[in-house]
Amino acid sequence: DTIRAARLGYIPADINSDCLDWGIQGEELFIPRGIVIPCFADNAIWYLKIRKPVPSTEKKKYLQVKGGKILSLYLTWSMQGKDNVFITEGEFDALLLHQHAADKADVLSLGSACNHLMPRWNTCLSTGKSFWIATDNDDEGKKAAQYWMNLVAPRGKQLSLPVKDITDYWKQGGDVRQWAISALA
Repeated sequence: DTIRAARLGYIPADINSDCLDWGIQGEELFIPRGIVIPCFADNAIWYLKIRKPVPSTEKKKYLQVKGGKILSLYLTWSMQGKDNVFITEGEFDALLLHQHAADKADVLSLGSACNHLMPRWNTCLSTGKSFWIATDNDDEGKKAAQYWMNLVAPRGKQLSLPVKDITDYWKQGGDVRQWAISALA
């Protein structure tokens, strides 16, 4: 259900612009094999990101398809105007938390610790009364948490996990729903 609602997809092989007739002269486009993560908002696609199946030694696991606007909020389509809003670092963390605790809080993400919000999205931050910042437990995640704490002050509270992120917590057998309920308490 989560995969369908988020409209995740999969590209089984790399795609080069010379493989397709885009009808655009001179445009180069490369889309790697991997999981397609679309960001929908306002009935439009704001960006397409690909999670590549790379070995752990390669740093760049994600690629954004050319032409997208990554500085948008992920999961705005799922917002229900709840009093509590979780902020995660990445899309998979957001989807996992949404899957386990959407009845307790809305969930949003910027898709990366390095991204900052375009002012156009500030209205989405006016809905929640409390923001629970659950970025990754690393240096970049701490910087992202500080960015969010400043953005939603004084309504923000920074959360911590015993592992790198929500996905790792879940993969190691952690109960994401119980963690979310405990955080909100």
